[in-house]
Amino acid sequence: MEVPQLLANIGNVLQALLGGITGPEDLQEAVEAEARAIVGAAAVPIVGEEEARVGWQPEELSFRPVPGEQAELGGSSWQSLVRGTGTIETDFLNGEITLIARRLGRVAPINTRLTALARRAAGDGLTPGSIDVSGCRCRLPTADRDPRVPEPFHERIAAMSSPLVSAPITADLLDGALELETTAMGVLPHRLPARARALADPQLLGAEACPAGVRLVFRTAATVVEVDGFRTTMAFLGMPPRPDGRYDLVVDGVLTDRQCSSGGRAVVVDLATGATETHDGPVGTVRFADLPARDKDVEIWLPYHERTELVDLRADAPVAAVPPRGRPVWVHHGSSISQGSNAASPTTTWPALAAAAGRVDLVNLGFAGSMMLDSGPLYGEADAADHPLPDRLHPDAVTHRIIGERFAAHAFGPAGHFSTAPR
Repeated sequence: MEVPQLLANIGNVLQALLGGITGPEDLQEAVEAEARAIVGAAAVPIVGEEEARVGWQPEELSFRPVPGEQAELGGSSWQSLVRGTGTIETDFLNGEITLIARRLGRVAPINTRLTALARRAAGDGLTPGSIDVSGCRCRLPTADRDPRVPEPFHERIAAMSSPLVSAPITADLLDGALELETTAMGVLPHRLPARARALADPQLLGAEACPAGVRLVFRTAATVVEVDGFRTTMAFLGMPPRPDGRYDLVVDGVLTDRQCSSGGRAVVVDLATGATETHDGPVGTVRFADLPARDKDVEIWLPYHERTELVDLRADAPVAAVPPRGRPVWVHHGSSISQGSNAASPTTTWPALAAAAGRVDLVNLGFAGSMMLDSGPLYGEADAADHPLPDRLHPDAVTHRIIGERFAAHAFGPAGHFSTAPR
């Protein structure tokens, strides 16, 4: 989308949320001013109003009422809520401002919060006007609150008005990741250390950056938790894309909620030519609400087939690392089925199910399509005499262990092994 078109539509979200054909002037101005400041800081040239109108002849347009329809209808964002599509374009309007701001190391709190409100409204099937003006002012970080106006509004949105505080995403809040890489967007969990990544081919590098078995783990009394993530997905030209990844919420060991990923970067590969196209979208946000208001252990399992850079973790109460639980660690090595294959969600991959049944902490080294390192064979002809494959193709438990132990030695060094020591 061109910048003038982006800025011209940046207030659509207010029309959708508040229900009016035009939003209140002060809110409209605040949203536009923040967007213009971010675009200006990015040094993106903005076409002037007069220049943008060249060739546009509004006098040639005529509008007539449609029988049975109200005289004035809203724009495309408003129409999405009216039609109940479950989605809304705000991610690509106000969310784009958030994305530009983050790339600059800045924040755009008004546009960021409006994006979250709109996404939640669309997902919950709300209609235009579900939020009143006073409630919207209460919600926006820089908007002044009017003490004369009562604050309550639609109760599903009212729960969203509690201030959420960001918590640094550090290694002690992540299980199943062996290293964290700081990126321009946030942090990228790796399932292989740098030593092993140096020996990996591109396919393995892509697979290990998908956080199969990786989960945020923390203790909190929060009732609302949000995670911002920037995903990278891959699709093939002419073929339908995979379903959106899932984030699974587990509270005190019980699967409680599940949310879809959104936004991010889409890479489309033409298998005939090898050419690729990249399409960038906004940072996606998943929100888990109505958590029990008590201290609890929370796990948020990340999508197993989408490279996911974690941008922010927010909650309405402090979060802290979970103390050592004394459980054994199960390091599992495998290929596509172990990574997740076509499992419905990250907690339903077979290694995750097995780890839950065995009450062990999972480190999933399942890598779709490429489970080997470029450091020599993990099972060769010399092994076949002592440990033949039962069907001459698939390894049994003994040969699987040999392959796994050799992979660990290559990946983690001479002392590498499958650890069973409690942590």
